[in-house]
Amino acid sequence: MLWLDGSVPGTLHAQIAAVAMDMEADFAAVPRQMAPLVQIVRDKFHVSKHLFDEAADKVRREKHRRLLAAGDERLSDTKFLC
Repeated sequence: MLWLDGSVPGTLHAQIAAVAMDMEADFAAVPRQMAPLVQIVRDKFHVSKHLFDEAADKVRREKHRRLLAAGDERLSDTKFLC
C-alpha cells in the first residue's frame, strides 16, 4: 500500500475518497486509519470469485454429507483439488 511506503503525503489523506482492494478484512485497516472517511471499493473479480467459491463449497459439502450418509467417501479430501 502506498501509505506504508510514504508515497502519499499525510496532507493528501483527507482528500482520498475511495481505495480499491482485495476483500480480506485486514487490508481495510490501514486506509481506514489513515483516511477515516475513505470508501472501500471491491472489484468485481474478487466479489464474484468469493461468491462462486462460497457457493461451490456449500454444494460440495452438502453432497459430501449425503454421500457419507450412504457410506460413500469419494468426496473426502476433495476441497482443494481445483
